[in-house]
Amino acid sequence: MQKWSGGIEREIWGAKFEASYVGTKGTHLLGMTDINQPFPNALVAQGSLSADAIRPFPGFSSIAIRTTDRNSSYHSGQFSVIRPLLHGLAFQASYTVSKTLTDSNSAWGGPQNSRDLRAEKGLASFDSSQVLTFNYLWEVPFFDRKTGAAKAVLDGWQISGITNFQKGFPTTVYVPFDNAGVGSCCPRANLIGNPSGPKTLTEWFNTAAFAVPPLTAFGNAGNGIIRGPGTNYWDFAVYKKLYQRESFHAQWRAQFFNIFNHPQFQGISNSIGSSTFGQVVSAGDPRLIQFGIELAF
Repeated sequence: MQKWSGGIEREIWGAKFEASYVGTKGTHLLGMTDINQPFPNALVAQGSLSADAIRPFPGFSSIAIRTTDRNSSYHSGQFSVIRPLLHGLAFQASYTVSKTLTDSNSAWGGPQNSRDLRAEKGLASFDSSQVLTFNYLWEVPFFDRKTGAAKAVLDGWQISGITNFQKGFPTTVYVPFDNAGVGSCCPRANLIGNPSGPKTLTEWFNTAAFAVPPLTAFGNAGNGIIRGPGTNYWDFAVYKKLYQRESFHAQWRAQFFNIFNHPQFQGISNSIGSSTFGQVVSAGDPRLIQFGIELAF
């Protein structure tokens, strides 16, 4: 793995501003390859002939070996501003725009065609092209000079939050059967049009842009050409100092995860021919509220 980076930073009004470029290049990465994959065969695709009968080493099934011929690349621009705690207020914001390409999404994944690794290159399944995050902490200052019961009730409050906006992850459209006739399931579909769609729950991408490849052919659609729904999480918390001494303190807290209860859509049905093909089929956690008391000693 090779890595390079460069950046600048500047402090203005007590806050640190940073801008940087980060790049990495992975070579000789691990992957799986079936060295006993047969050439595409119509009889195998139709189910009338066993793939094991026409493999390079007849009588054996697939022979998967671990190889070190995979590659990846990552390029990003990263920007941030950090303001340390000052006068009871601290905040940090960061924005990253990036692109990750690879021909293998995992060390256990194999290509649809063991003889054409170049066709596997595409966006990594974990590529998130844009991420914006900011967090803050505010120590409420208005009642620190109160005394007695008023101080006990009104002083010692803190408010904090974390907000995250993130682009969705890439996904790939597959054919749910061995259309190529090579003894293994699920090659990619053929791309026959513009895959951009209305991005609705019932049609996230243009399903008419994909088709089952001709018999004995591998699909030409690239890996990761569909990007799934993004997410926006707003987490919020309120803290109240109950008791504090050198050796012991108690704090009451109320925490709100996904406070606005925004639906965080995630999974997309990517199997061509499925009754839900192109639809959003899963979502993240709804709003969660929890209360607690922290004791430290």
